[in-house]
Amino acid sequence: LKLKQTFVRGGRPGRSGGRGAMAARGAKSRRGQAADQLGPDPGAVAEERLVEAFDLVTQKLLEAPPPSSDLPSALLQALCEIHPRYKDKAELRKLQVEEQRLKAELKKIEESKVAARGGAMRNNRR
Repeated sequence: LKLKQTFVRGGRPGRSGGRGAMAARGAKSRRGQAADQLGPDPGAVAEERLVEAFDLVTQKLLEAPPPSSDLPSALLQALCEIHPRYKDKAELRKLQVEEQRLKAELKKIEESKVAARGGAMRNNRR
């Protein structure tokens, strides 16, 4: 008659609540402590990234200050410009806004030319 031996995590025969289970738990806690001491503090890294993001966004908003009603959308636009996933769409949106601004400026210049020609033609008729 052979009896089955049960093995616990430590690889020793015995009951499940034996010393092997304690050794396994102790190794985990030691590994966890060692992992905490290695590398930079994740909280500090996250805080640094947040400060960098706010700094870049503030710089962009100070370059071209938006009206107070457009501040949330300008802030979101600036955040999207620094995020890798949304960078392309943000660049497209920025170019579209620039295009609209240039079209409005061109229209204004053309209207001023037409107005100047109209005034010059009136002066020539007299």
